This record gives sequence, C-alpha cells and structure tokens, in this order.
Amino acid sequence: MLGEEILDLGDARAGPVLEPGLGEVVLDAMEAAFAHAGMIDLMSDVRHGPIGSTSVPRGPTGQNRAVPRSSATQHELNRVELLAGLPGEVLGRLAKRMEREEVAPGTVIVREGDPGDRFYVVFAGMLAVSQAGFGGRDVLRPGDYFGEVALAMDVPRTATVSAITPAVVASCDRETFDEFLRPLFADD
Repeated sequence: MLGEEILDLGDARAGPVLEPGLGEVVLDAMEAAFAHAGMIDLMSDVRHGPIGSTSVPRGPTGQNRAVPRSSATQHELNRVELLAGLPGEVLGRLAKRMEREEVAPGTVIVREGDPGDRFYVVFAGMLAVSQAGFGGRDVLRPGDYFGEVALAMDVPRTATVSAITPAVVASCDRETFDEFLRPLFADD
C-alpha cells in the first residue's frame, strides 16, 4: 500500500519524532503558526508527539499574543526576498531590532489613513490588503512585506492590512527602517 514504507513514525509517545535540536531546523514561523492554532505547545519543554505536544490546548484569542522569541532571526529575514541581499552581519543586527508577533485571524495590523510608524515582514500566514474606493483585495504571504510606503514617503497608511489566517509578522520602528531599510527603497 502506498506510504507504508515511506515513513514509519512509530509510537510518538515513546519519544521525540525528531532528534533533539533538529527542531531548530524546522521553520520558526511554521512552529509559531502551529502553536497559535493550538496544534503544539511552545510553552512546554516537551515539543514532540504526533503533531507536537497537545497537552495544553491553545487557539486564537482574538488578540495579538507574543511568541516565545520576541525578535526575528537572521534566518527568517534571509527568506524575505527584499532583505536576502543584505550582508549577514547587517541582517543579524536588523533581526535583533525587529519585534515578532503572532496575529489572530481577523486582526487589523495597520489601518488605511492611520499614521505609519512601523515596517512589517510576513513570516507565516496570509494577510489581506484592502484600500477604500478600490474593489478587490491583495493577499500577502510569507516573504512579503508592507508599511514601507508610509515610512519612505512620510504619508498616512495607504491600505488596511488584516490577518486572514493565524499569522506571524515582524516589525521595526521608523528609526530602524531609516537605518537599515530606507536605502533599499531609494530611487536609482
């Protein structure tokens, strides 16, 4: 039968499916999204099982909830095409200054017309982008970014961005944007 010999996870209660430490290789953003959906428990020291530890159910709360790591990682930022060309040392410094947050579905992250004070990158999930007076919506996915227009042009937010699914984003303030990212948006 198809799949019987491809992967035998055995009894997940007998121990971790992955070797200890290998979890760091797993995409951090996916781990946070699964935790947000209640599929794994990141607050526990035990992070294994059929889909991870499910001893403490966790689900969307309707409010943003910080993930255990409060800053982005260099690895995560390197997966954002805009940032991938930055030297590793610069990415490392930028990562330390970017704040990660988990966003529940339906949460508005930025609202059109509000002052723009942060730049965002998407690590996990899907976000809807809408503009008043324009039908339709765009969708942002992992690797996308938003908030640069308000910061680069010093104008109010030009669109509303809200979470469609559980999502993980990282953001930085205007000072960090000016220091690290503004040159990426300069006219050639």
